Amino acid sequence: MESTKKIALLRERVSDEEWQLRCELAAAHRLIAHFVFVDMTYNHVSARLPGEPQHFLVKADNVFMEQVTASNLVKYDVH
Repeated sequence: MESTKKIALLRERVSDEEWQLRCELAAAHRLIAHFVFVDMTYNHVSARLPGEPQHFLVKADNVFMEQVTASNLVKYDVH
């Protein structure tokens, strides 16, 4: 129940475009894991946020590709 509440809180704080991108990027990570295109170390999938050219979404270091969700992606500023 706690994780559902956290997801709802994040969903309320981001734009519709960002949430859609988060869902698609999480799906990409899970597909990569499903089809075993993982190398444990050197795989990387990221996306630039629409309307925010200085911000990217990436997977947290401590999360396996098959565990990526829209809410546990990390938003980075290039600065």
